[in-house]
Amino acid sequence: QAYVSQVRVTGFTLVSDTNYAAQNGARVSRALFEIALRKGLCTLATTFSRISRSIDRRVWWWETPLRQLADVMKFPDSVIRNLEDRHATVDALLDMDAREVGQLVHHERMGDKVLEGARTLPRLQIETEIQPVTRQILRVTIKITAAFKWSRRVHGTVEPFWIWVGDSDNEHIYHSENFMLHEKQRNETHTLAFTIPIFEPLPPQYFVHVLSDRWVGMDEVHAVSFKHLILPDQHPPHTDLLDLTPLPLSALQNPRFEALYQGRFTHFNPVQTQLFHTLYHTNRNVLAGAPTGSGKTLITE
Repeated sequence: QAYVSQVRVTGFTLVSDTNYAAQNGARVSRALFEIALRKGLCTLATTFSRISRSIDRRVWWWETPLRQLADVMKFPDSVIRNLEDRHATVDALLDMDAREVGQLVHHERMGDKVLEGARTLPRLQIETEIQPVTRQILRVTIKITAAFKWSRRVHGTVEPFWIWVGDSDNEHIYHSENFMLHEKQRNETHTLAFTIPIFEPLPPQYFVHVLSDRWVGMDEVHAVSFKHLILPDQHPPHTDLLDLTPLPLSALQNPRFEALYQGRFTHFNPVQTQLFHTLYHTNRNVLAGAPTGSGKTLITE
């Protein structure tokens, strides 16, 4: 805590412990984060991710994210303290103009710079679409765009993010991805598509979590409502078996093919007759499901 809070310590033992925390704290917490993520533990993964980033940045997640830009943007300590005293969030700052920000921090000349810093903090704008594949599988499509001003001095050439989908109780992760936003692709729309399980009775919603992998306090949660989600029928209807006249072997119109089945049968059965034209005269893909003994092997041939 002293290391993250940037407390100045004296004494050999305290200095040694602080150095140990600096060298190993982030590595250990990062390992615990990855373990929690693989086990699908949403709350635990979020906590260890915050701890890891806090140790790296030496900023607590309840402090203003603009602390991480204090050295780059030359923010006075009084400006940072005023932002935290008034609990000014990044969203609130982005809704203000420079004059209002200057009044908020009691420093009129710093309004433009504080607002520029808020626009520089890495954020992603996402749009989520859901589509049921079956009653147990849900296809999720997430469209991602960068919602911040890129600065090579601040962001380098790439910004990493974690994106995962959790349940409404925030206790299980169904899918997670490490998303890398490159500077050259910052103006493009990126798409993530994957499938996750759903269970009945349907929960009210799932949550999409978007976490910066480097910046403290840049975590967002987006709700995906299931209110208007319509699942497929419980038991899809079967294709009706038509009352067709069984086709003779001569329908193959090839003596070599007909010779393969001579002596085995003279006519195709009703299932084979109904599928014959599509399978024999077209190149279409066919998914055939029928009971045992209905001639599926011959259909494949």
